Amino acid sequence: MRDGTRKTLRRGKNEREEVMWVAIIPRSIFLLEYAEMGTMHFVVPDNELLYDYYTASDKFKMIDNGAYELGRPLPDEEFVYLAAQIDADEMVAPDVLMDGERSLELTKHFLESYKPSWCRVCAVPQGRNPEEFIEYYGKVAKLDVDTIGLPIWLQKKFGARFAVFSKLRKKNLLRRDVAHHLLGLDDFNELKQYPKGAIRSVDTSLPLTLAYHKVERPVDGLSRVPVNARFDGFQHFLARRLTGRLLQIASSC
Repeated sequence: MRDGTRKTLRRGKNEREEVMWVAIIPRSIFLLEYAEMGTMHFVVPDNELLYDYYTASDKFKMIDNGAYELGRPLPDEEFVYLAAQIDADEMVAPDVLMDGERSLELTKHFLESYKPSWCRVCAVPQGRNPEEFIEYYGKVAKLDVDTIGLPIWLQKKFGARFAVFSKLRKKNLLRRDVAHHLLGLDDFNELKQYPKGAIRSVDTSLPLTLAYHKVERPVDGLSRVPVNARFDGFQHFLARRLTGRLLQIASSC
């Protein structure tokens, strides 16, 4: 059995007994100290320079399929190969942003034909709006998956990710035998809304994005941190303070 599999099973068994896990996405190889501050890793397949770092890490590693960053998911065979290369613990099944039916088809195909025996799978419901997301959440919840991802567009476009989560709970549609992961974060305070233990984990580059632009609060129009970015002293000061603030909030969630 692979070390990654033993790690996954151990964490999966205890996941609701722990504080919320946080993955800080460094974006740049020069900002790895912030990934180290996180309690897990979220691997985005858009910067190969980071792969050696992730491979060597013994933290829980969740690898994205690339749909959000690249505009389309990686081909299944390439995705599985990359997950094996970095010794991933969990893979985000292929999906298409805001396309519920196509995402469901891709996820089913991945589970039937490519799901590795050594790795957990996170499925991401999609939809054109919160109502359609709830519909496809119900369909995804019937699949053999370990985690369900709640996409950032629910918050970015509708400001409704927590409202959707609450509606799923109220209607008894929320699948309670799997973990839930927040894909992306636009505001640290969103984490405070969820009941303690309801969300297993979150990934974000928000502290570094804010530090790169030398601001402490989110504002519209901030560009992402370039993949070759180096921070000056003040940016590092902000990045450490903001990352610490995020981790403190997550520790109570």
